[in-house]
Amino acid sequence: MAAAAKANGRIDEYAAIIGEHYEAAGEVAVAAEWYGQAGKQAARQFDHEAAENWLSRALDLTPAEK
Repeated sequence: MAAAAKANGRIDEYAAIIGEHYEAAGEVAVAAEWYGQAGKQAARQFDHEAAENWLSRALDLTPAEK
């Protein structure tokens, strides 16, 4: 899906879905990156609720620095 979305120039529209797939597969670091991208896209569209949701999920999956 990521390759198809990237090819048609609509990758940001699918970032949240791609993140969910990576999270379900146990690839939490990659999922966090996609959720971050989804949050940024939502913020650019002034959808603050969605931006907060996706960015919070990204932070939840990001390991704390030691």
